[in-house]
Amino acid sequence: MRGMAAGFLMLAGIAAADAAEIRVAPDENALLTLAKAPATVIIGNPVYADATILDDKVLIQGRNLGRTNIRILDDEGKMLANLDVTVGRRSDEELRVYKKGERYTYLCVPECNRVITAGDRDTPEMAKQLLTTIETARKAAGN
Repeated sequence: MRGMAAGFLMLAGIAAADAAEIRVAPDENALLTLAKAPATVIIGNPVYADATILDDKVLIQGRNLGRTNIRILDDEGKMLANLDVTVGRRSDEELRVYKKGERYTYLCVPECNRVITAGDRDTPEMAKQLLTTIETARKAAGN
């Protein structure tokens, strides 16, 4: 999954009969442009992904690691898009550890270090520690 783009991913020209594969990371999204405005979005398992209709577009939001499917219908019930959605890691360097139902994220380049990631167990506490460390470094540098 190396090279997964952060932020928006534009997808267009998907034939309704064909299943298109979309890959996003948790807490990131893909923007799908359709030929016609969608009326209904059916999500196989919203634990893994979510979707929001935006005019003639659908924003697919990665939630948790896993796979699901999304079907998008027009106002007549005809299928506009048939999507297989995989929510996976951003890159090979990222490691997520789940311990007793809580998530911790590490970036391993070359050693593994904790990183602040939305949805992790102690994100607010880590952010405070990071700000304290930055402020201490600024004071030591005379800034």
